[in-house]
Amino acid sequence: MGRGLARSGRHCGRGHKGQNARSGGGPYLGFEGGQTPFYLRIPKRGKDPEKKVDMAPVPLDRLQHLIDTGRIDPSKPITLKEIHAAGIRDMKDGVRILERVNPIPPLYIVGIGMV
Repeated sequence: MGRGLARSGRHCGRGHKGQNARSGGGPYLGFEGGQTPFYLRIPKRGKDPEKKVDMAPVPLDRLQHLIDTGRIDPSKPITLKEIHAAGIRDMKDGVRILERVNPIPPLYIVGIGMV
């Protein structure tokens, strides 16, 4: 093994077999022999991760199609309730309006983020 001369020869001071006898052997830093490690026992502190907002994507041309088919009235403000009643039901936290290349007439949309 190349770990010195007579006094610690043969097994080179590492004992017989086992995890610590191997090269790179030994438990990871913080291992406490099966007991829950200290860094897991202490209470967590700091800022919790913020809740991810799940927005349903709605392209403007789909919104225009709903207006053309009469499912949404463009003379009134378009709300999330109006969009849900028109048939877009996969929204959880709201909708995100996606723009396309072809411009459409301006719409008054309430409480919806534009991208």
